[in-house]
Amino acid sequence: MVQAVRMKNYIIAGNFDEYLQWVSKSKLNSAVCVSSPAVLRGTQNPHGFFIGTWRKRDDLEDIFMELLTRTDITSDSHRRITNIWGKWKE
Repeated sequence: MVQAVRMKNYIIAGNFDEYLQWVSKSKLNSAVCVSSPAVLRGTQNPHGFFIGTWRKRDDLEDIFMELLTRTDITSDSHRRITNIWGKWKE
């Protein structure tokens, strides 16, 4: 029997409470809280969401660097991350 591979959804929230509220509403059981850039290490082409007050995080630049180095440079995801990062830095 072949089992479907569940894709993890990496959630970048402003704080853990926002993450918990989002997960309870979304009912995703594959959500991973990005509590630090280290959570993204070892991933390849991570997929996820920016929620709540994510723009206020002190480690946001490091998170973007991890996302960009872990995402295929030719993908639409890489372009979206670059675009979000550019808007955040302005």
